[in-house]
Amino acid sequence: MALTYTAIKQAIQRARNGSLKDLEGVLSAFADGDALYVGGSAVTASAAELNRAADDGQRAVVPTADGLTTGLLLTTDNTVVATSANSAHYLTLPAIASVPLGWSVKIFLGSTACKLATVATSNTKINNGDSDGTALTTLPASSYTLVTKTLADNFVAECYVAAGTRTIPTPA
Repeated sequence: MALTYTAIKQAIQRARNGSLKDLEGVLSAFADGDALYVGGSAVTASAAELNRAADDGQRAVVPTADGLTTGLLLTTDNTVVATSANSAHYLTLPAIASVPLGWSVKIFLGSTACKLATVATSNTKINNGDSDGTALTTLPASSYTLVTKTLADNFVAECYVAAGTRTIPTPA
């Protein structure tokens, strides 16, 4: 079987519903032959990486006054849809050390703006500005934001508003 996105996704979903019993079964389901090799290269992936690759779903989140509980973004999030009741409420990104370089999350925000923060006292930045205290990044209402880990201590965020205008939010 060729190693394609569809084959990987189907194998992972079979593993989730129990028709494949372990990670080796998942890898074997989309690797050529009996060995865990594709095109001469060993196939390796953690269960979390495989689950994230197969997860096309989105999760609803609600920004909160402290950025906790329903305002916490998870390392497994690919896409979140945020509904904010107050523009002073915020979402909190996962601890930067818990995600690999290149990790990203898409945030779709409803008709009320909210803030974006990093874990308290982490000294982690968003667009090179410290975002773990009182200086938070504002995400505009009715926007799409892509957040990507680019350095060991920095996330890059870029927003697109309904009109299609791209903005780079900075902590303030």
